[in-house]
Amino acid sequence: MINVNNLKEEAKRQGLTVKQLADLVEMSETGFHQAMANRTLKAEVLESLAVHLGKDVSEFFTMEANHQKIINNTQQGDGNTFGVNSVYVSHSMNNENDHRIELLENKVAHLEEQVSIYKQLVISLQDQISLREQTLELYKAKTT
Repeated sequence: MINVNNLKEEAKRQGLTVKQLADLVEMSETGFHQAMANRTLKAEVLESLAVHLGKDVSEFFTMEANHQKIINNTQQGDGNTFGVNSVYVSHSMNNENDHRIELLENKVAHLEEQVSIYKQLVISLQDQISLREQTLELYKAKTT
């Protein structure tokens, strides 16, 4: 679950207002407030905020109470079930990392598409330059 208090505290620690946070992620202040209140900030927004604040995105989440209770009970137990719960926690972290990797892969794919478009644009501009140079040469040949 998103822990907006952690986000607010970190922003305050760095001297940033909620409006400044909203500006960083190109959201309106009202929309940002609503998303924080409803805990519906998009993954991309949280990733961006984490980068801007120099934090890991996981710091803006808290475990649900029942998951924390399982971990606490396990740590106090005889150790026989610790492996099961540590696998659960590890699995949760792996899922989060997998999600982050997927987001980054999508960003890379988008950037590769943009590079391809820019390459095509460069080729088109080079063709235009070549045609204009040929036209200039023909013009020079006619005037001499």
